[in-house]
Amino acid sequence: MTAVEGMAGTAGKSTWGSSLLPVGDATLAARPRDHYAAAVLAELDEIDFTPDRMETGTGHEPEGGRELFLRLEWLPGHDGLAVPAVRAEGLTLEWSHIAGWLVRSGPDVNAPKVARIADPPVVAHLAVHASVCGIRCGCDKPDGTARWTGADRLTAALDAYDEDAGVTLR
Repeated sequence: MTAVEGMAGTAGKSTWGSSLLPVGDATLAARPRDHYAAAVLAELDEIDFTPDRMETGTGHEPEGGRELFLRLEWLPGHDGLAVPAVRAEGLTLEWSHIAGWLVRSGPDVNAPKVARIADPPVVAHLAVHASVCGIRCGCDKPDGTARWTGADRLTAALDAYDEDAGVTLR
């Protein structure tokens, strides 16, 4: 199965190991979320918790709106997934330019209390925390208000995207 099969209503491109979507200046101008995706992936690589799949794309809402997304997936059985239920179901971190971050494992979904454009170390901690403690544990979590250093630039690009795409919710 490819990274985008089975995802009705979405158009995406797996960026894992691809040279088709380099995160250079031209890509940043056309796809500003890719810089954020690269920063998050670099942080996960730094702590040796690289996802099995990463994709970015545009989701098409039934009402006709468009939503930019980033999806990081650790497949079932991944060595870094310690909680048996998470290991069995896999782990997914999803980011939407409208809603921010979600953490999923199987049918269970949690909206963590983090900034919409959270600092990549915060996102990496979310992933590790969910893999070690589960996605709904009651233990202390780090301050999720920290924003990525490129958040202002990305927010401006996303605002321009929203205006062009006719998106009004945020």
